[in-house]
Amino acid sequence: MYGGLAAAIRTALHREAALVLRREGRPPAELAEHLRHGARVGDVAAVRELRAAAEEMTAVAPSAAADLMLRALELSGRHHPGPDPTAGAQAAGTGAPGAGEPPPEAGGPAAGTGEPPPGAAGLVAGVVRLLASAGRLDEAREIADAHGAPRDAAERAGIAFGLAEALKHAGDDRTVIARTGRALELSGVPVRERARLLAVRAHALMMTGRIDAADDAAREAIANGEAGTGRAANPVEEAVAGEEATAERAAGSGGEVFAQVVGLQARSTVAIFRGELGDALRYAGRSVELADGAGGETAHRHPRLWLGAALTALDRFEEAQEVYAVVERECGRLGTAWALPLLHRFRAELLLAWGRLDDAYAEAETGLRVAEQLSAMALAPALLGVLGQVTLLRGEARAARELLARGRGLAGDGPGLVAEELRWRSGQAPSAGVLAYLVVQEPWTAARLRRVVPGAVECVRDLARRNPGQVSLAAGAAQAEGRLEEAIELYRAGPRPLGLAAALEEAGRREEAVEVYRSCGAAPPVSAPSAGEGSGWAALTGAELRVVRLVAQGMTNREAAAALFLSPHTIDTHLRHAFAKLGVNSRVELTRQALAHEPPAP
Repeated sequence: MYGGLAAAIRTALHREAALVLRREGRPPAELAEHLRHGARVGDVAAVRELRAAAEEMTAVAPSAAADLMLRALELSGRHHPGPDPTAGAQAAGTGAPGAGEPPPEAGGPAAGTGEPPPGAAGLVAGVVRLLASAGRLDEAREIADAHGAPRDAAERAGIAFGLAEALKHAGDDRTVIARTGRALELSGVPVRERARLLAVRAHALMMTGRIDAADDAAREAIANGEAGTGRAANPVEEAVAGEEATAERAAGSGGEVFAQVVGLQARSTVAIFRGELGDALRYAGRSVELADGAGGETAHRHPRLWLGAALTALDRFEEAQEVYAVVERECGRLGTAWALPLLHRFRAELLLAWGRLDDAYAEAETGLRVAEQLSAMALAPALLGVLGQVTLLRGEARAARELLARGRGLAGDGPGLVAEELRWRSGQAPSAGVLAYLVVQEPWTAARLRRVVPGAVECVRDLARRNPGQVSLAAGAAQAEGRLEEAIELYRAGPRPLGLAAALEEAGRREEAVEVYRSCGAAPPVSAPSAGEGSGWAALTGAELRVVRLVAQGMTNREAAAALFLSPHTIDTHLRHAFAKLGVNSRVELTRQALAHEPPAP
């Protein structure tokens, strides 16, 4: 029967139903569907009730809440140009207020003026934020760009923040920096909006490699957030804004919690980049504490993602795994699709560090698919980096190069954490500025880079000193300094089997290394042949080269063992492998080979 009614009649019925429910004092969520179809442009009560209904639904269904906010925006007169959905009812003679139906509330737009009703200022920003949270990024950008002339600095800053959120999810960090910078230069931006702009700006600065600037922005965001809202309450705006925003502004000393949470997330990542792992855990833990206390929109930021990253950096893998499981449940309960690619990225990196290569590949592959579905490609380069690294460890060099090339194409050639990491995984030496960040991820990297990156050994040594409880960094320092037996024992005590395999390989214990690699799902690296597997100078492993160079200098096995912190037995094993690969039978012949391939400097 409903489908057979004319559109004008359906609109009038929805309007009447909304009026009855309003008179009965029913909650906004019950009025919402009728208001969507029956309210008219300029109905301030409908705008207020739709906004309140959206606030009620945000915690569990941000996409549906965004639809209600879009309708509220249309009714406020602030929607981008388009026909009034209720125009048909008015043309049919049913649009005028009927008996017992109040006219639009005082403060609505005067006929023909197009002036928005009071309290509509925050609608555009709210719509853009909800659309971004629900993963509807194209719509968020469209709405923000269609409202290019807001009334005041507060509204302009709010819209800029909502759009920055959408652009950040899409991976356009440079535009985020530009837009937030312009908004922050406006005169009269309230403290609350300023804090939020600084918080999202901090994340964009960090991803473009401007680490110090990111930390400064995050610090300022937290400070502004702790200061509170910085503006007087407007009764009409409070009514339209809904209970959640009002409660957060009334949080007393808690101030603007959202900006504090996002700023602390940024500071946690900056701390990991700098190798300050205890600080990273402290910032992330405080972020979780604040978000759990505030709930609502703030909880939608999922600070446990950053807590999991800090726990991973500290070798606390089981705890990180539990934290990510909580985030996954929260994403399903809250409907926060935007967080899924980030969850898959962080969990894929955890699984890669854990040596669970098949699981890491599946996690990254899922994350890439979700990112493409949401048009949220910010995480695609990092996910492709994980896929490329796993593929490389499996011995599939060509496929790995293709995946890493795709990632580099999306990340660009400029500065930035992900771009640097992709270049490193592709075989390029990393810049000094990101060395600590890469070594925290793979402590055994320092040993591989010591001959091509100045300061690699000092870097891992310093990281181990500043993070005394992190066993993998201690192992990486021992390996880089040539104390291989100690490194092996330390890696055995930690959760990173790929580091153990690398140390075993360097120590010449190939059979053990192969066993560890295969247990992870990796192929034994072709760069580490055992005796009889390949020949010539190029076939020598790094560990064998170090022994050969010392013997060529005239050292005995015992002296070489002392210099390399190895046992004489291990030195003898390396020498036997080197003799076989070079086809020599004496130390004299070995020395001739060394002089031929690495003549002393004049």
